[in-house]
Parts: sequence; structure tokens; C-alpha cells
Amino acid sequence: YARVPNSPYLLQLEDVFLHLPLPSHPSVRCRSTITLCLVTRLIGHLTCDSVIKKKYQLPWRVCHRWFSQLATGLSSLHQYGLVHDDIKPDNILIEGNKEEMERGDFSNSNVVLCDFGLLCRDGTVGNVACLWWAAPERLEPL
Repeated sequence: YARVPNSPYLLQLEDVFLHLPLPSHPSVRCRSTITLCLVTRLIGHLTCDSVIKKKYQLPWRVCHRWFSQLATGLSSLHQYGLVHDDIKPDNILIEGNKEEMERGDFSNSNVVLCDFGLLCRDGTVGNVACLWWAAPERLEPL
């Protein structure tokens, strides 16, 4: 078990609780009887992946700030000997004013790294979720 260090650029877990089954009803279908719920702060609907797909023209300053924030978040993990192991545009959330961002104005936005499901200790062999985004040293030789 590894705890994610506190950083404004890493999504923090606020609470964990078990959701018990809903009462039986024809309109409600649930595969599981108990659901584990993870609670985080509300960030929004944009990821770096969605920004890339929409082909927004981002100013250099925004790109630099986002990269710096991402590097700061990763540095926080590395200081505790932790490796994220699933860094990709889908796991980088964009936080900011929704109306401004929908217009393509990201001047007041920040990035937050999320999805710590593959978090592991440095020096251990973790799972690689997406080969396209994996660091070469994390891949098994063919």
C-alpha cells in the first residue's frame, strides 16, 4: 500500500466508502451487491486527451505551465519512491473555468494527474497499462 503525497497537481482521495445494494426495483440493475466508492474533489470534464483531439491552439505559456505542474506532481511522487506507471493524456485532468475552457481559453487552467491504480514503488516491476505511453525501460524485452 502506497499513499499518494499531498500536492496540488496530484488528485487526492478524499474519502472511501462502501455502497450497499439498492432496493430491488425493475428499473435498477446492478451487477454487484456492494460497490467500493472513491471520493475525490470535482475537477471537470476535460483531459489532455480531449484537448489534443479538439486540436485547440494552446499558447506556449499554457503548455509550459502544464508541463511544469505535471513535473512538480511527478516529483512529489518520486520523492516518496513512487512511480505512476500510467501517465498518458487521459490521466491528466484540466482544472479551470468551464466556460473559458469551452471557448479554448486555457490561460487560467491547471493540470492534475489522476488514476493511481498502477502506482508502485520505484525498483519494482509494475504493470504497464498502455504500451503506447509506457517508458521504454518499463517494457519487458521481446
